Amino acid sequence: GLYIGDLGAAKNKDYLKQVGITHVVNTAQGNKFATVDTDDAYYNDVGIKYLGMKLLDIPTANIAQYFEAGAEFIDEALSSGGKVLVHCFMGISRSATIACAFLMLKRRLGAQEALETLRKNRSIYPNDGFLNQLADLDNKLRKERGEL
Repeated sequence: GLYIGDLGAAKNKDYLKQVGITHVVNTAQGNKFATVDTDDAYYNDVGIKYLGMKLLDIPTANIAQYFEAGAEFIDEALSSGGKVLVHCFMGISRSATIACAFLMLKRRLGAQEALETLRKNRSIYPNDGFLNQLADLDNKLRKERGEL
């Protein structure tokens, strides 16, 4: 029920409805270069719930600020039988990082295991800054769970 995609997938509302997508997480919301200009209103006519994150795909971007909200939104969607498209411009860095954080926070996977799980289905390449933020999350979660 968790899908990672790009701008083309996010903009094709007919296709999203056809495959049963009920929720969309846009990790690249905006109208600048390498962003995707969708919002709540864009999906109103097809009844898709939306969460937007204004992020650029640069190592200094603070993607960690969205880990909890993204994981909650995805978890609620999947728990209610929904299907979630997590996307960014190309579907390889921002979206993959948020999907990875979901697997870590809600499915108790470690960072490496989460990345490997996603890579079984899609070529993903989170930037180095995002990988560092996932490593920080991994260390925090392992401490909380008494694994360190």
